[in-house]
Amino acid sequence: MNNLIGVGDAIKAAIAIVRKNLVWFVVLGATPQIVTSLISQVFFGGLDKQILSPTNPYQFINFTQLFSGVIVLFFVSFILGTAFAIMQILLVIKTDKGEAVNFSDLLSASLKLFFSYLILGAFVGITVLVGIVLLVVPGIVFATWFFASFFILAQEGKRGMEAMKASKALVQGHTMDVLTRFFLGILVYALVSIVVGLILLPLEAIYLVGSVVSALISAVLGAVSLSFSYVIYRSLVEIKSAANPPAVSQPAPVAP
Repeated sequence: MNNLIGVGDAIKAAIAIVRKNLVWFVVLGATPQIVTSLISQVFFGGLDKQILSPTNPYQFINFTQLFSGVIVLFFVSFILGTAFAIMQILLVIKTDKGEAVNFSDLLSASLKLFFSYLILGAFVGITVLVGIVLLVVPGIVFATWFFASFFILAQEGKRGMEAMKASKALVQGHTMDVLTRFFLGILVYALVSIVVGLILLPLEAIYLVGSVVSALISAVLGAVSLSFSYVIYRSLVEIKSAANPPAVSQPAPVAP
């Protein structure tokens, strides 16, 4: 295999991966959003709309509740979001390989990779941000080079700069091809999101129902998007493997 997989084929492959474990993808994708929505409702649902008004006799109580809610929401969103993001990456890999999936194994593996994932995310994020601040284009190139870092962390166990170097080595020589596929993939994702958003617009008036339905739809779209990136990564690995086949050992010569 010498050519990178096309956008259409990558989308089909991504959808196929998600369909194999649709329930798991929905559960892992929707849980953080549903939990944070419930926390928001608990802390902020009953607050007086004039919370910061000087004439509000309950201003201090409301402000304390607001501040506490923001702190709790931040930490829950951060920890839960990170853990479940890692679990989704692991789920994509396991599903593609046809391996059995259970929550305890995903959670255990996610916790083991938690800090490595955060460190890698910081490295990649800072590198891309610096590139964008400099001239924008370098940031886009860096994001393309290092997109596979998280799959490499989860699948190969390489961490930090080692994962970034491995990702760059995979992408180099195919940078424009990868960038083009992500650009077109983002366009498709944006169009689908807009259409779905318009369809679900009437549900926004019903807070919890709208939040749950939105979380479920976002989970499916997010799973397909993540799987799309994985399929591109997998295609690059296949190209590299085809270009560098393992050496075949020669039989020892027979003595005359």
